[in-house]
Amino acid sequence: MKIDQGTIITALFFILIFSIPFILLYLSRRKREKQNLVLLNREAGKNNLRVSKFNTWGNTSIGMDETANVVFFTKKTADGDTGLQMAIAETEKCRIDNIKRTQSNEDGNYTLTEKLELVFEPRDKKKGEMAFPFFNMAYDGAMLTGELQQAEKWCRIINERITGFAQNK
Repeated sequence: MKIDQGTIITALFFILIFSIPFILLYLSRRKREKQNLVLLNREAGKNNLRVSKFNTWGNTSIGMDETANVVFFTKKTADGDTGLQMAIAETEKCRIDNIKRTQSNEDGNYTLTEKLELVFEPRDKKKGEMAFPFFNMAYDGAMLTGELQQAEKWCRIINERITGFAQNK
């Protein structure tokens, strides 16, 4: 079976045309990740710290300076950029607040997540809790896209650090 040059060129052309949207999506995601990392590094740089571990998704980033034991958080919304940081040494416990509500329609009841926050309980009870807003239905749309898994991962990492910090005291 012999394939002529015209068929090969046509096939390559269609492969190229169909792959362009995927390439553009990949490049767009990489650009957004780089922008998020710049914001995260800027937040860390406020106190001359460095981001040594991080995750980024959508318009949100979380990271940590593993040497200084400080956690950083940034989020871009229509209202502007949010930058937060919390020292693990000042934290008693980290937990996830998953604020939900139940909706009803003709098909039955379903649960919506309104807010998902990573909450830091301070050692000094006079200070208030600090929350990193991983998800807010008002800004992020109606569906979670990996935020719960990120919150669980970082809650575990931070609590392990808190336990290690308390044992080394």
